[in-house]
Amino acid sequence: MKLSKTQKRLLEKREQIKNKIIIAVDPSSKKHQIEILSPEVVPIMRSFSIFNTGEGFKKLARKLEGVKKQYPSFEMVFAIEPSSHYWLNLLFFFKKRGYIFYLVPGLFVKRSREIEDHTSRQDDPKDAHIIGELASRGKYSEEHQPQGVFAELRNLSDAWFEISQEMVTHRLRMRAILDKYFPEFLKLFCDFLGATARFLLSTCPFPAEVLQQDIEHLKQQALRISRSMIDTQKISKLQTVAISSVGIEEGVDTARFKLNQYLEKYELCKKHQKQILSQIKSYLKEVEYSPYLLSLPGVGYVSIAILLGQTGDLLKYNSVADIMSYAGLDLIYCDSGYKRGSRRISKRGRPRLRLILFRITLGFVRHNNIARRKYLKQRLKDKPATQAIVSSISFFVRVMFSVVKEKRAYIRPAASDPLVQEIQELEAQFNKKYKKAA
Repeated sequence: MKLSKTQKRLLEKREQIKNKIIIAVDPSSKKHQIEILSPEVVPIMRSFSIFNTGEGFKKLARKLEGVKKQYPSFEMVFAIEPSSHYWLNLLFFFKKRGYIFYLVPGLFVKRSREIEDHTSRQDDPKDAHIIGELASRGKYSEEHQPQGVFAELRNLSDAWFEISQEMVTHRLRMRAILDKYFPEFLKLFCDFLGATARFLLSTCPFPAEVLQQDIEHLKQQALRISRSMIDTQKISKLQTVAISSVGIEEGVDTARFKLNQYLEKYELCKKHQKQILSQIKSYLKEVEYSPYLLSLPGVGYVSIAILLGQTGDLLKYNSVADIMSYAGLDLIYCDSGYKRGSRRISKRGRPRLRLILFRITLGFVRHNNIARRKYLKQRLKDKPATQAIVSSISFFVRVMFSVVKEKRAYIRPAASDPLVQEIQELEAQFNKKYKKAA
């Protein structure tokens, strides 16, 4: 009988954990519940708990030494529910001692509680036993916790996200102040936090202060900061709009104080981003295939750092499907036997990995490649642009996976390539269709 890929993978997982002693762990912030199951999936001893400390881990290590003497010919592996970050200390402590970890999703545990004893009762010993049983049946995923340079990249990418969110917060707060006290400023500058605009906000943020400035001196300062890129007429117009401004005149002093605070924080965030970028470039030199990833169109240093920080070493993955599943981009649907529902992505994976793959693909589809062909075909089927991008992500991952595995730079298709000619035909159809609609 021919088996599906999912069935084959499940059988492989069961074979992988067969004849092994399973150390099932239900983690929490202070205590971890442990149950040790024999190769026949029978508890070897009564379930017990350990503290989430060095002494607690040593206690578990001593118990495992005793189990090794009892079962000398069997390998021991950990099955753990990856809840929050409480399990990471345990993982790294025992990984250094040669143990393998398998991850059982919390959703599996939650939905198996009633199967265990026909009640939805929840307690730590019950959950630990369920985790062990699920692992024995192959209901687990491989552990891809980044190590070495990839762990550093994850921390840096997390810091980049946090700083970016801070900058957005400060930006919105400054915009709210300007909306009240100098709304004309926002209409004058397309980016009210560009270099020149930030200088003006720090010098003369409100109409009364603009009118007190020497315009010629202000123009010279603006030209210096913008490296002669700014249109000096904007500075002249700034004074004009300040005269007829409808901004509030009450509470100006405290509003100026708050605006300066947010500007300082925004500048500090930009400084930190430069420091993070410098560290990212340094760490990426240690990844042998980073030059191949940088050769891909639409990919930069920060994108690669976030990508590798979320996935870990790409060489550990066996297929494109593994990466897509890890990101939660694998397709699911409801099938009743009579009707199959529409397909959608599962979103059961790393959200930041999905986000960075979407952003990279957004730039990647602007160039001639298989992802752009897929994108245009989806758009011609009247799919929304966002859905078309999501559909094209797997094609980008396929190209990325190839350059990493084959250890070569990306080669852009020549103008004579049949793929380019097909893309040009699709673009002509796309332009014709949407121009008519417009």
